[in-house]
Amino acid sequence: MQVWCDWQLTLCDPHLSALEVRFSRQCAIQIDVYLTFTFTMCHDLHWLPVQQRIKYKLGTMVFKYLRRMAPSYLADMYTPVSSTTGSQHLRSAARHNLTIPQSRLARYRSRSFATSGPSIWNLLPLTVRDLTLTFTGFCIRLKTELLASI
Repeated sequence: MQVWCDWQLTLCDPHLSALEVRFSRQCAIQIDVYLTFTFTMCHDLHWLPVQQRIKYKLGTMVFKYLRRMAPSYLADMYTPVSSTTGSQHLRSAARHNLTIPQSRLARYRSRSFATSGPSIWNLLPLTVRDLTLTFTGFCIRLKTELLASI
């Protein structure tokens, strides 16, 4: 990193003094140490990165919905494959998958709450999606699964 930093600094301004290069190098090293410390701290505290945190929140919302613990405005948001006409005998119905609704705009389809929730739920392993678990047990298994996927 030190060589790259010196090369980058001299590329930007070849007239930098040795003191300025040294100061810039020290700043770069401090930033690297800070990022390493932050990642290590998050790992030690079992905090999830942002993408996994989003998946965690979506997974818990879907679990609450399926266990009828979610708010009433989510009542018609998700449809299990087993309740869809002609799909009761599919493997996805036995695995408690949810149907992913069609969208007119392909660009925003994966970002909508109605689509991303079932997508995350369908990707979870069956041991995590067990509906006989308590909410706390589900959260523990989901977080363990997401931490293992980092």
